[in-house]
Amino acid sequence: MKKIILKKSFWQTFLSTIAIAIFGYFALSTIPGVSQQKRLLPDGRYELSKQYSGGNTETIQGNVDASGRWDGPTTIVYEDDNYIMTHKEDVEMKEGVRHGVSKISYPNGSVSTDCYQHGVRVNMENCEKKSATIGSDENSAYYIFSYKVPWFAFKLDALGYDSSYVKAYLDTLETILYSTVVNVEDFDDSYDDAIDSLEETAYDSIIQLNNELTLHNGIDLILSHEFRLATINSYGMSDGNTYNVVKSIYPNYLLTLNAYEVTDTDFEGFCSEYDGIMSSYDPIALDDPFFLDSLDERMYRTLDYIYSSEEESAIKSQSLKSAVLSDIDRTIQTFEREYLSQIRNQSLNKTPKEVAEIVLITILEKFIYGDLIKSAVREAFTINNGIVTLPTIITKFSGNPSSTSATLNGNVIEDGGGEVTSRGIAWGMIYNPTIDNQILTVGTGTGDFTATLTELTEGETYYARAFATNSAGTAYGNCISFIAQNTTGIDPTDLSALDFNIYPNPASDNVTITFKSNDSKELVFTMIDVNGKVILQKELASVVQGENTISINLSEIKSGYYICRIKGDGNMLAIQKLVIRQKSHQRY
Repeated sequence: MKKIILKKSFWQTFLSTIAIAIFGYFALSTIPGVSQQKRLLPDGRYELSKQYSGGNTETIQGNVDASGRWDGPTTIVYEDDNYIMTHKEDVEMKEGVRHGVSKISYPNGSVSTDCYQHGVRVNMENCEKKSATIGSDENSAYYIFSYKVPWFAFKLDALGYDSSYVKAYLDTLETILYSTVVNVEDFDDSYDDAIDSLEETAYDSIIQLNNELTLHNGIDLILSHEFRLATINSYGMSDGNTYNVVKSIYPNYLLTLNAYEVTDTDFEGFCSEYDGIMSSYDPIALDDPFFLDSLDERMYRTLDYIYSSEEESAIKSQSLKSAVLSDIDRTIQTFEREYLSQIRNQSLNKTPKEVAEIVLITILEKFIYGDLIKSAVREAFTINNGIVTLPTIITKFSGNPSSTSATLNGNVIEDGGGEVTSRGIAWGMIYNPTIDNQILTVGTGTGDFTATLTELTEGETYYARAFATNSAGTAYGNCISFIAQNTTGIDPTDLSALDFNIYPNPASDNVTITFKSNDSKELVFTMIDVNGKVILQKELASVVQGENTISINLSEIKSGYYICRIKGDGNMLAIQKLVIRQKSHQRY
């Protein structure tokens, strides 16, 4: 019993530590490898500068979407410890992942170009360039790593670890693993043992760096977590009811919680306490460009407040924070194996404290996927041992939605080593639909397929994602959303034809829109709400060839989610989402 209590005490401390560590995007800037600074540039873009423990700096510049994820043309520059630029990447981003062309430049002047679709590397023909084959007949971890995430291999090179070093490291890891691991159930323990055996060798520095990069990658992944998105959604509503938002938009997240024996009633009780604490803070300045950062900080502080029963605990210990963050992936994996069953069996009805604990767990699970080196080693192990894994699949529009239909495209890129027996589109009016919702099946096997959803209701917002099933289970592609309405001339999942940007986003009383025009033709800016109703329409006077910047007053428009469009000559030229937060005098 004492052993269980000690474990529980450690995990309570661990959860609180991570909750505090991730609020406000690495608020604990004194921890090595967790230091970063963010600022707003004069042109409305953001700049994020990360300082690594080895002295190198990574600086990212670009626009962000309404959830704070990189969106559109993004530049990533690496500098050495003398602040001299060494490496550079110019890449298209969407919802925080690479989506389009990535051009990377090395110090010797060489340049390489890759194409991504929703974070997955694909053939260059998908970016309207010459065709190139990806992948390799070799099944080593290094080849899988270098072909699937060349941007990350490039980052390692920029931070001092060239391809020959990385290959030697991964080859060594595989050699150690294959001499000890017997089956996939033993992989995590054997991988941890292999890392331990290399920590006192010449590979100790890359192990430390990868821990830092895993933490950064995990932070990027949790920006798309359903509970965070629901928090953002609910903050701008008059009642601020997170439970209602999850129930209506993210009900499949409730199913995730149900798997931990959290009932809808349990979650509703937790949300009541959560919303009460969130609303007790002083109002956030809605015109603050770092609004989302402040909201994130409050979200994690509130979760920790509900979860943590001790006013003073070991989370105040900087040494513990450093120890936990030094190997976050392993700690979370161990947590899942050793402590999860205790949570499920704690009580029939979960208290808000217990629900907060489980919500934190679902957030922390994202960090497991942040270790890209481990993912490559695991994939190599499964391939070489004939183990079937989930397929790899992406979703995109292949045509514009109409008022009653939408044509979508799926692409099963890999079969996971097993026959894809079913594939298609899962869709509905909820985020991340599954095969338990509405589906349209389209054949079997790998490759592209097209599906047309019909009998849609005009003005309604729909969500959809491709799925593929093999003997290991069902995998899903990225989730896309669209409004059933007549649009022409633009694919709403792609970047704006006019390089159209809106800031700040979220906004309060005023926004600035920027766009490029090839000529001085007459353009019209329109805002529509989620029901398809036109809320604002404005002729854009004095449009000039080239860059245009126009300010728009929103003081009379209520909070909510809106689609902003620019039309010219009757055609849709650009489209962006905009979130309007409730005015500060309305919220309190």
